[in-house]
Amino acid sequence: RHDYIYFAAVSPGSTKDTYLMEQGSFPNARKYLFKGFICLSGQHGVDAGAGRYIDALVDHDGGRDGWGFQSGTFVCSKKGYIGEVCDATELKKGKPFSEQTKQDLVYD
Repeated sequence: RHDYIYFAAVSPGSTKDTYLMEQGSFPNARKYLFKGFICLSGQHGVDAGAGRYIDALVDHDGGRDGWGFQSGTFVCSKKGYIGEVCDATELKKGKPFSEQTKQDLVYD
């Protein structure tokens, strides 16, 4: 609808040194459960998390009208919470992100 504006939602992934667990958002038991899960699944640094925002804006491959991803894309990890990113609609459970009728309902 707004061809002159680029929109993208970008997940920074599981990023260490952001102190999410220490901000008081989780009760103690849940906090330690999540910390254990994070240790098993891994994290990347703040620079990699910030790099995801740059990758969404910069077209490294050519052919995307100068942008890293098509406008309106939700950019997230291809697998797990760290590593390579993709358009969420490429994922098995990401198909709802491409349903135009649902996006139109949110817009209206």
